[in-house]
Amino acid sequence: MKQTDWEQYYHSPLPTAFYSRAVIRRHLLGMIRATGLKKKFSIAELGGGGSCFYEKINKRFSVAEYTIFDSCLAGLQAFLRKHPNGKAVRADLLTYQTEKKYDLV
Repeated sequence: MKQTDWEQYYHSPLPTAFYSRAVIRRHLLGMIRATGLKKKFSIAELGGGGSCFYEKINKRFSVAEYTIFDSCLAGLQAFLRKHPNGKAVRADLLTYQTEKKYDLV
């Protein structure tokens, strides 16, 4: 199987990405709502890159901390351009370990 070139993807996403992201975002918001979390909670988005979910989740929920983890520098840079105060960690998700615990991943 051919490996995805994420650097290229962030410079030129597929035309269908707009629609698929909207569908996934709607389901993701529903799943977060279903957790019933009321207090401020923390989120780790794995493979988040440019994160098309960050804004809506932060707008609709009481998020204390939202961290994006990804190995693709272009995706993390895209995220930080849109959200300069956001938290992004460059990491190989197959080997990275954190001692921090998150309420939602």
